[in-house]
Amino acid sequence: MSVVHSYVMENFVIRRANTSEQRELEDLQLRASLTNAGDRDALLAHPVAIDVPLRQITAGSVFVAEWNGAIVGFATVESRPIERANWIHCLSTRTRGVVGSGNC
Repeated sequence: MSVVHSYVMENFVIRRANTSEQRELEDLQLRASLTNAGDRDALLAHPVAIDVPLRQITAGSVFVAEWNGAIVGFATVESRPIERANWIHCLSTRTRGVVGSGNC
């Protein structure tokens, strides 16, 4: 059994995602992705292209960033050989826009 840690820093928490948050995470990723002009038209035409797989959440591979109780970002970490490490993260703030890499 692995040990799960949560760190709190001035109302900021990083924790594993819950399956009930899947839709909220997909909505966050869609909002973040729509800020990329190169992807906007395709995503508006096919919003279902955004997917946070339930299997990744249940496997414990999705981490959520909360600030003052609201989800402000998330990361998906998949175990692979180091030369193929893959990080996907989104950080969205209602006042400062979106910062991200990977699929954000």
